[in-house]
Amino acid sequence: MKFIKRNKPRVRDRGESTDESQSTTVSSEDSLPSAPIPNNNSGRRFPDRKVGAIVAGIIVFSVLAYAYANNMIAFNNTAFHLDRSHDDQDNAIIGSMRDDEDDLSMSTSVTNQSKQQELSDLKSPLGSVTSKISVMNAKTNKPLQKTWIYIDPKDFQCITGVEDTFCVNPNPDCITDEKGVCFVEMELGEHAVLVKTFIDNILTSSDKHAVSITSENNEVTLHVSRSFPVTFEIKNNDSGTLVDGAEIHVDGKLIGIANNGRSGERVEEGFHNVLVKYKNQFGQEVIKRIKVNVEEKLMNEFVITIPALTYKELRDHALTLINEERKRAGLSSVVLGINLAAQKHAEEMLHEGFVSNWNMQGLKPYMRYTSFGGMNAVSENVAFAYCDMTNDIRSRDCDLDPVRVIEKLYEDMMRNDAESNGVHRNNILNKWHNKVSIGIAYDNDGVALVQDFENEYIAWDKPITVTSSGMVEMSGKITVEDFKPVEIAVYRDKLPAELTPSLLSIHPYNSYYDNGELMEMIQGTSSRQYYNDPSSDTASRWFLYKMEGHEAFDISFSLASILKRQFTYSNDGIYTIYLIAENVKGERVLLTNYSLKYENRVLSSLDGSELWRCSNVPSHRC
Repeated sequence: MKFIKRNKPRVRDRGESTDESQSTTVSSEDSLPSAPIPNNNSGRRFPDRKVGAIVAGIIVFSVLAYAYANNMIAFNNTAFHLDRSHDDQDNAIIGSMRDDEDDLSMSTSVTNQSKQQELSDLKSPLGSVTSKISVMNAKTNKPLQKTWIYIDPKDFQCITGVEDTFCVNPNPDCITDEKGVCFVEMELGEHAVLVKTFIDNILTSSDKHAVSITSENNEVTLHVSRSFPVTFEIKNNDSGTLVDGAEIHVDGKLIGIANNGRSGERVEEGFHNVLVKYKNQFGQEVIKRIKVNVEEKLMNEFVITIPALTYKELRDHALTLINEERKRAGLSSVVLGINLAAQKHAEEMLHEGFVSNWNMQGLKPYMRYTSFGGMNAVSENVAFAYCDMTNDIRSRDCDLDPVRVIEKLYEDMMRNDAESNGVHRNNILNKWHNKVSIGIAYDNDGVALVQDFENEYIAWDKPITVTSSGMVEMSGKITVEDFKPVEIAVYRDKLPAELTPSLLSIHPYNSYYDNGELMEMIQGTSSRQYYNDPSSDTASRWFLYKMEGHEAFDISFSLASILKRQFTYSNDGIYTIYLIAENVKGERVLLTNYSLKYENRVLSSLDGSELWRCSNVPSHRC
């Protein structure tokens, strides 16, 4: 509190003389000469001394009356003075009267009135006391040093806000010491106390408190809750991209919404429960909970990583896009497959920076599909979007949000597929596809998409196997109505070779793939032939029968006999077995494309497991 210091009158002790003049006690003899006073009644004369006193009293009374009437009396705290410079007498008469204990004079009355007026000007009716103010941290209960204290602030605006570092009145009534204590003179009664805390001369908190000061209780302890600037940065934990629109809740209260992935607020110091709530690209609400500790510093920064869209979420979205298009075309939906060949290929394309149906080991889609346990027929689409960092496109207009990119890639395959002669579109709208394994990989620089469409129409009793004698055997039930196996086609590709991203960007690897070279057609009981020019052979066993209303089969043939035939080129390569079914309408569908490796007279699975070895014949026959 600011007390205004007035120039108050000095209170003199009783009997002390004034500064203006020296009070003197003057006898009647010294002031006035005695004069004879006639007495008409008795003829007696009064004694000279008594007469002089009477005359002096009359004169003094007359002077006082005249001066009072003309406002000529001046008072101080102890005496009054009379000045009659205009009197006819040559000497000024100065009177002094003392306020001794036995005489209730005018001087005493004037002095008491002056003292009461002084107290009234400087104090409230209740008085004032020196008060002790202690400031404590509300969280830690530790004293707060160098805290500014203002009593009943009215003449400045520095109340709230970190920007209000300096007040209109920069001088506090007191500042706490190392014990968090300061002393200030305060009037008795109710007061508003403003407490301001600083770090490096930067305002960190501003609190108002109501206190009551009494003569019996003049010690006050204030518990201050301080808040500090906090920045929350919301990132995708997979790509590291900033996430907009996330709600930031602290201890159950919404304090901000992330803009450009960030939200800056003020939060009280201490530990807090933070909840981040946002909607992913599919409109699904996602929640992330963490605990943070806001400390005594100018800026607390917290990076909160939120779950990226899971691959399942992305695959589900990609599947929805396919089925929406198939529905518009009047086709049945496909279900999501689980073969990992598509995902592995997408990851390799992204990490190595290429787009092709071949991988860097030189394997085609049906080879990769077989190597991951696939037994059905597969047909692949691949697509890739990336940012050209050399031209700094990403900084300008490269949008790598995986959902939007997948939608764009899908749209290109459906609407802008002239370069591939509509192969991608035809794959999506092939009515025999009933399953699709989807691979998706993405980072800050690109998004890779692989669609492996499958024809899953066999409930296997005995999946394709190769015996030690080189016989291929298979049995099962065809689940599509009115279809039965009619042919087996055996195709051969050259042994794969390692490829680089640059090689994968040129022909033939940058265009659609074929099935290789037809080596053999194994005829069943149908008279229709799918291929006209290759030589034909007959299956060792081609047994068809009905099972639960569907066509079932038990087939075997000698792959060894095919490999032993004399060719003008090496027999080494990847051999793929296609089982073909046909319905009564003459419609055909591929049921399998199962690949095996033959190298150095050894037939093996693609994982290297030996299945059959060519022996007891000339090497040129193997």
